[in-house]
Amino acid sequence: MTDLLLISPPYSFKRDNIINLDVYSNLDIIPPLSLLYLGTVCQSKGYRVKILDSSAEMCYVKDILKEIN
Repeated sequence: MTDLLLISPPYSFKRDNIINLDVYSNLDIIPPLSLLYLGTVCQSKGYRVKILDSSAEMCYVKDILKEIN
């Protein structure tokens, strides 16, 4: 079980309230270093951490909400 879920939200390229994932193919995906640093500190304090990088995993907002619930 995860104690802490750190989320890097998707880019907001929206059209008709749907994120256009085709835009991702033209972007360089940069790891969320700030979340990685924060997660490392939290792990060293004993927390179980999961990082959800929605850009790299090409997640929709509904996928993120499913992960939270």
